[in-house]
Amino acid sequence: MKRLMDRVQEQHANKKLIVQTPSDGTKMSAVLESFAEPYDNIYDPLEMRRKILKFAMLAWNAAIMEDWKGVNIWEEHLSILPTAERPIAREMITSLMNRKRLLFRDFNRLIVDFELIENGDEAYLSVVSSHPLSKITPISPQKIR
Repeated sequence: MKRLMDRVQEQHANKKLIVQTPSDGTKMSAVLESFAEPYDNIYDPLEMRRKILKFAMLAWNAAIMEDWKGVNIWEEHLSILPTAERPIAREMITSLMNRKRLLFRDFNRLIVDFELIENGDEAYLSVVSSHPLSKITPISPQKIR
């Protein structure tokens, strides 16, 4: 976790970061794993699991940003993929965004970063997330579309 926190601190060097355990006891690592569960059948090897979790993180944050601010953050990420992979990636992200809105709508923390570490036969996921965005008023759905 220290390596993850050092990386996040370096990425956000001009900002003061506050590290604390969520008051509601929710571990975002468990939430992220549950969120990415539809794709857990392709979690082997570990590097594939990392890629799935990166897509899940992107879809999670994209759903929050679209719902709260009307900002599309994920389309530009597709442009870096090979053309042949874009339709599959778009379908996966859209599916995960819908999953976020349907099953995880009460979780409004942006996922800042994560680390997946292998230790023997086990893999451990650590997640750094924002404070809940509950104080932000979401924009109307008509502005999103």
